[in-house]
Amino acid sequence: TEWALIVNIKKTAVMVFNSSGRQLKESETLRYGQCIAIPSVKSYCYLGTHFTLCGSMKLNQEKLRTKGLRAYFSLKKTVDLSSISKEAIFKLFDALIVPVVSYGCQVWLPYTHLISSICKGNRTEKDIITHLATDSMERLHISLLK
Repeated sequence: TEWALIVNIKKTAVMVFNSSGRQLKESETLRYGQCIAIPSVKSYCYLGTHFTLCGSMKLNQEKLRTKGLRAYFSLKKTVDLSSISKEAIFKLFDALIVPVVSYGCQVWLPYTHLISSICKGNRTEKDIITHLATDSMERLHISLLK
């Protein structure tokens, strides 16, 4: 290549972000060198954050929620939660599960449905609570605290 870079084709993919969320024909024609085609994908995981073609962070939230559940069940398997105080459970939750489910939140949080609904000025308290109840991260939090 003209920049003398070596590209690992196994870890390289093409994503053309667009509002429709469909793969564009133009994205399928990218080649590396003379004959190596770089695949076009609908989603890509970069540094633990999942990106999709339409720019939605819903897939990323669901993946983090799954990882959070895995961390919770691992904690539950290791520690008998019924034998410790609520305060200790909350500290364990904050120390072991919150970092997992909030990983990369600086990137994905501003684009969540919950934040966009709160930022709209004409929302009532009931609307915000309704959106809060449907948020995947909040559902995880509530289910773990039951």
